[in-house]
Amino acid sequence: MFDFNPPRFSADLDALFSALRAASDIHLKDLDAVEAALRQGRDVLVRAEREPDNLDPDAVTEIADYMLELFDNLLAGVHAAGRRDLTPRLARLAVPVSTWVARNGGEISRLEPVVDGFASLANELSSPESLTAMCVAMGTVMDAVDEGIRADLDNSNPGRPWRVLNLNRCIVATRTHDPAVMEEAFARLEGNLPQDAPGFFREGMEQMHIVGYPEHVRAVMQRYHDRWQGGHRVH
Repeated sequence: MFDFNPPRFSADLDALFSALRAASDIHLKDLDAVEAALRQGRDVLVRAEREPDNLDPDAVTEIADYMLELFDNLLAGVHAAGRRDLTPRLARLAVPVSTWVARNGGEISRLEPVVDGFASLANELSSPESLTAMCVAMGTVMDAVDEGIRADLDNSNPGRPWRVLNLNRCIVATRTHDPAVMEEAFARLEGNLPQDAPGFFREGMEQMHIVGYPEHVRAVMQRYHDRWQGGHRVH
C-alpha cells in the first residue's frame, strides 16, 4: 500500500482513469495526455527498480516533480468538481511514488498530493500493524522533503502541507496505541513545529477523554502535554 509495487500501481492507475472517464461531472483538460504521462512515469520507475545502482538523486527528484505535479492537478480537478470520493484512488498512486522517491535519495517539493494521499489511506486503516507501517512511511517521506519546506519559514498558513503532514503523523501514531511509536512522532513534532506542539498536545489530551484511550496511551500524551503547558516547554 505504501511502497511502489508495479503490478498494483498499474492496476490502481487503470482504476483511477476508468473512474475519471465515468465521472461526467469532472472536466479535466487533456485527460488522455495526463494518463499517458503517468504511464510513462510508471515505466521510468519500473526500469529504475531493475537498475537501482544507476539511479541519480537529481533524476529521482525530477521524476518526483513530474509525477506529483500531475497528481496535484488531478486532485485539484476532482476537488473542484466536489468529487472527493475519488481521492482514495489518487492516494494509492501518490503515496507509493513519494516513498519510492524517498528510498532512492530524491527530494520532494510538492507535498499536497502526498499529504492528501496519506490522510485518505489513514481513514481506511485500523489495525496497529498497518498504522505503524503508515507512521514509518510518513517518516521516510518527511526525511525526503525539500529543505526549504522543512525550514517552515512561511508558517502563516495553518493548512500548509508540511504542518498537516507532521500533525497527521502524530494522530496516526496515537491510533497505534504504541508508546514507542508515539514518542518518536511526538519528538519529531517538537523539533519540526515547536509552535504547534502546545496546541496539539492540549487537543490530544481532550481526545484522550472523549475517545477513551487506554491508560498507557494517555500517559504518553499527558507527559508531553505537561512539558508544553502554558505554551512553553518545561525543562
